[in-house]
Amino acid sequence: MVAVSLGFGRYSYYISDSAQIQILKCVFVVAFFGGLAAPIARISIGVMLLDFQFSIMRKMVIYALLIIQLAIALASSLVMLLQCRPIHAFWEPVPGGVCWSNANSQAYGYVATGKFSIDSDRQY
Repeated sequence: MVAVSLGFGRYSYYISDSAQIQILKCVFVVAFFGGLAAPIARISIGVMLLDFQFSIMRKMVIYALLIIQLAIALASSLVMLLQCRPIHAFWEPVPGGVCWSNANSQAYGYVATGKFSIDSDRQY
């Protein structure tokens, strides 16, 4: 809501430079915590499932899935923190700051969301 109140969604031409910086800060925070939300929710459900009386094999599968979800959450956080050096180059111009190219960001997006979810959006 803060980003929208600053002009997020409007043409960049009509948004001041200081507002654009604030908007990109908001986008960074939302993307960082948004990448953690789904894996943490899945971990929560997995931990609740461990309270049921399952066989050892099923509990091992649940533990493996919990580890995978934890790895996804950590990888998502790591990617957000490594996209730009220094980190604040993500939202404002920094002399000597380096960020991923658009092609690298797009490739990460394909990997993070998965090809199957992309194909499911296609209308046949």
